[in-house]
Amino acid sequence: MQPDFPITDLLFQFTLLIGAVLFVQVALERIFIPGLLGLLLLGMLLGPGGAGVLEHEPVVDLFGTVGLVYIMFTAGLEIDLDIVREHRAETFGFGA
Repeated sequence: MQPDFPITDLLFQFTLLIGAVLFVQVALERIFIPGLLGLLLLGMLLGPGGAGVLEHEPVVDLFGTVGLVYIMFTAGLEIDLDIVREHRAETFGFGA
């Protein structure tokens, strides 16, 4: 019996996404590739714009939003505030 795509069962979507995220994180850490890159590729592959395994459902939208927040949080951790202070005028000009 072959599965129907896109998957519409919310519980199966959630289980598939959590399992894939955990697998990708562990697999990529072993080959020294950043996990964030794997998560982005996984989202492109499984999402509605990729292979179409998942369609626009509340679970997919929720994980997409959480993923964007995670990317912004990670980018915020990478900011060197000493460099921002050195280039204060350029920083505020660009921000404005």
